[in-house]
Amino acid sequence: MKWIILLHLLIALLLMSCGLFAKKASVQEFIPGVYVAQWTSEFADSRDTLQIEALAAPSEGMYAITRRSYHAYNQRTKRRKPAYELQHWTASYAPREQVLLVHKNGRVLSFDPGKQEMRMGITIYQKL
Repeated sequence: MKWIILLHLLIALLLMSCGLFAKKASVQEFIPGVYVAQWTSEFADSRDTLQIEALAAPSEGMYAITRRSYHAYNQRTKRRKPAYELQHWTASYAPREQVLLVHKNGRVLSFDPGKQEMRMGITIYQKL
């Protein structure tokens, strides 16, 4: 009988060490923070930063988003100064889909806490 209890205890410890019983971070807890992305095309080098903050209690699901963009154009025919852009958005959390819906422009922001990533369209942002 003692061996059976010891065996069950050993199996439970093994499963806990593998992370099967570990609580996964919820998407809504992961959302607030700063996300960055950069990309290069034949026309410009771009950097984008999104700062997401909860407007009230996270359970209410309202967020303020500040987007800062920088584009350095690499056109050979006509020189242009770098472009800086600042935008302020509000978004609401859709619990069933686990995404943020931006009110101003209809964008959908999806999150992957395991990879520390956020997606807006095809652009992948890393959380700092």
